[in-house]
Amino acid sequence: MKARLFSVGEHENLELLPAVAVLFAAPWLMGLRPSRARIGACIPFALVASIMMLMPSFALNTAFLYERFALFLLPAYAWMFAAVPTPELRGPAWRRGARWVMPVVMACCWAVLAVHAVRAWRFGQEAGGFDAAVDRLEPRQRALMLVFNGSSYAAHNPFLYIQYGAWYQAEREGMMDFNFAWFPPQIVRFRPQHVPPWHPGLEWKPARFDWTTYHGANYRYFFVRNFGPLPANLFRGADCAPAPIWSGDGWTIFERRACP
Repeated sequence: MKARLFSVGEHENLELLPAVAVLFAAPWLMGLRPSRARIGACIPFALVASIMMLMPSFALNTAFLYERFALFLLPAYAWMFAAVPTPELRGPAWRRGARWVMPVVMACCWAVLAVHAVRAWRFGQEAGGFDAAVDRLEPRQRALMLVFNGSSYAAHNPFLYIQYGAWYQAEREGMMDFNFAWFPPQIVRFRPQHVPPWHPGLEWKPARFDWTTYHGANYRYFFVRNFGPLPANLFRGADCAPAPIWSGDGWTIFERRACP
């Protein structure tokens, strides 16, 4: 059941389980059944359900694999059912059920949309300070993300900020590490002889950053996020440690400057 939560939210969103249960039960309560005359209509749901149950969450350097297919789970499920109840089910019970099932389904849909709308609004407030700070940075510079705490309390997502600093690359034409140009599906990719030392996967392990090993002198900005004290040796090895130029909501933006 928790895997079905990805149809409407994250697996931590247990408060949405009743809505998921209602959406899956609604066709049956309305007297609808999978149509034997349209057996092919069951194939998409069988395929999506198999992916959700059998595919790993991470493979081939790609995370959240099976979770992505949850988008198709409810539409494929609904497609299995005939448009009208079978004759043996068109009795008083069906008419009574049809009267209250659809209002309940609509209420569940509106409730899910309201939950996500509120979270999106709160997230905009939460991330607004960082977004404004990025807009003030000099464009077309190289930057590194060191996210020790990627959780968004507003969006109820424990990983949302892990690669959030990439907005500097998207909006200010900078060059960000970690960078998705590592992966073959991207339109623009690193050439093998020019890949940066900050490899895929290290964005999840910022404590491994070492100034010398990962060429810290190549970066102008460092986007660091942590709600506790930062490691004392974070920039150990630098001739002059980067200076903080903005902080807020767990973020600290450091800038590497010339030594005085």
